[in-house]
Amino acid sequence: MSVTNRPIRILFVCHGNICRSPMAEFIFKDMVRQVGLADQFEIASAATSREEIWHGKGNPVYPPAKAELAAHGLSCDGKRARQLTVADYDYYDLLLAMDGNNVRNLHRMLGGDPQHKIKKLLDYAHGGDVADPWYSRDFARAYRDIATGCRALLTALTTKKKSAPAQRQCDFVPGYFYRLICQTTDWSYSNFCCSAYRWLPAAPHQNADNGRSPAPAGT
Repeated sequence: MSVTNRPIRILFVCHGNICRSPMAEFIFKDMVRQVGLADQFEIASAATSREEIWHGKGNPVYPPAKAELAAHGLSCDGKRARQLTVADYDYYDLLLAMDGNNVRNLHRMLGGDPQHKIKKLLDYAHGGDVADPWYSRDFARAYRDIATGCRALLTALTTKKKSAPAQRQCDFVPGYFYRLICQTTDWSYSNFCCSAYRWLPAAPHQNADNGRSPAPAGT
């Protein structure tokens, strides 16, 4: 797929990739499917740790998290934990962490964030961290937090600016998204992607950092 028409790539990240980030992955996949945009996104999830990976094979989604997804009609069958790699930073357009500790670990693992791709999911909503059900055991609350963040994210990515031509909208769009938008001749897709990236750096709670301390295990 050429650079001008490939999907926007989103990677959700948490500590173990068995609860929060896979929940976000499948919630957001369902949301974009419901609005007919599934072909415009590539969505996945990963862990900052290897705690849920044994002998090279990741554990499946934690049963209570899987049950919470199933209660909302969502299947995560086949999903197994995997650890984030340095290559993921170049491949994905956004790396969305569940809490501040995940953000710190991402910066440590990746050597920083020169392209400003790392954000917390709830930066797009009310700020703060996604409740961690590994400790709270409240998977319903985790689902609500994640769904809230995903709805706000989708709104941000699908907000279209209609008052200016596509080229002017690209004035502040760096790197990949500038090439994506300015090289495409499809106005609606250009407008869609441009408004998406321009919104992202201005997420109202982007600098909030209410992370928990490193945990021996988790989601």
